[in-house]
Amino acid sequence: SFREPARVSDAPWRINACPISGPALAAAGGRLYVAWMDGRADAAQEGARGDLWVAASDDGGASFGPNVRVNPAAMGYHNLPAIGAGPDGLLHIAWEGDEGDGTSIFYSSSSDGGASFAPPTPLAAQDDELGRPRGAALVVGGDGSIQIAWVDQKGGRLITLGP
Repeated sequence: SFREPARVSDAPWRINACPISGPALAAAGGRLYVAWMDGRADAAQEGARGDLWVAASDDGGASFGPNVRVNPAAMGYHNLPAIGAGPDGLLHIAWEGDEGDGTSIFYSSSSDGGASFAPPTPLAAQDDELGRPRGAALVVGGDGSIQIAWVDQKGGRLITLGP
């Protein structure tokens, strides 16, 4: 059986289209995290801006706390999040972002349960040789290491961060 759906977003956003950017989930220490893209800050609602948001639940998903924007840039299009929580309590997130100079894969982390995020680190950038990096996936190992994978026009890529 399923319980009633819980609202995660604390702001409305209406788009007459499909943003093709689903949410991502992570759980650790009794806390559930949801990450998603929405365009609430795109005043013209033209699809020119999308931000990444995270909200946390401490009651199994029955309710969620305030939404926290992950990407600090108040421009561009950030979407397709991948999220994971480590045994050390750190929350990790990777995503695709385009701030006007082509698509990049970004990574950030939160050491305070998703209340704030470190400045993002670009891991891969669009260029003529590799094309556009896409489809970030993230997993956190039992030792706290983070592995992030994505694809470009030459194939799959993998980077390991941490211990």
